[in-house]
Amino acid sequence: MRFLLTVVSFATLLLVSCATNPIDRRIERYPGMFGTLSDQDKTKVVQGQVSEGMSTDAVFLAWGRPNRMMSGSQSGKSRERWLYFGSEPVTSVSVGFGSYGPHHHHGFGYGYGGAWDMGTMVDYMPVIDRQVEFLNGRVVSWEWRR
Repeated sequence: MRFLLTVVSFATLLLVSCATNPIDRRIERYPGMFGTLSDQDKTKVVQGQVSEGMSTDAVFLAWGRPNRMMSGSQSGKSRERWLYFGSEPVTSVSVGFGSYGPHHHHGFGYGYGGAWDMGTMVDYMPVIDRQVEFLNGRVVSWEWRR
């Protein structure tokens, strides 16, 4: 009975943890980081929004860890750009010659033959979905793909 109770408790905990969204999970994991934000930034983070003037911590909590980070300098000030990728379907067409059926490889015997075939395939290509630019650790611009 105790084992069953443990399994049910674990399953419930797993379901509850899966039910929370990624923003809530980041806030729960980094409460100190969230606590240092202004009330206005806390509201935006919970809504998954980014705005000019936000810190890198606020953007991390709102959008998560970027897929790529680029660093540089502008007029002697530290500049950083965070890139977030999504995916986009791309359809391609392939043409080829293939054989079908059993074959005998000694120049005679039986076989069904070969045929030209054409097919379509869908791949998913990475694309920049969102990006945010920081100057001295504060958001100066951001973009979201529509």
